[in-house]
Amino acid sequence: MQLYKQVFAYNLPELCEHFELESIQPQKYLYEWFMTLFTRVFKDITITRRIWDFFFLDGIFVLFQTAIAILRLLSETG
Repeated sequence: MQLYKQVFAYNLPELCEHFELESIQPQKYLYEWFMTLFTRVFKDITITRRIWDFFFLDGIFVLFQTAIAILRLLSETG
């Protein structure tokens, strides 16, 4: 979790600071995302399948990259 926080702060510093001010801890969303390998996040199996492919090829860092990408997309739409 500590590594994720560092990656989050580096890639999305403003959003990370906002989450900290609102007391939104990564555990509140990240465990579900990681434990289900994003199957509950994306309804489109094509996206999920691609994430799994990258996960099996490149390892755990794909999970961090995917989580940051989701947060980046959501912050841009909000």
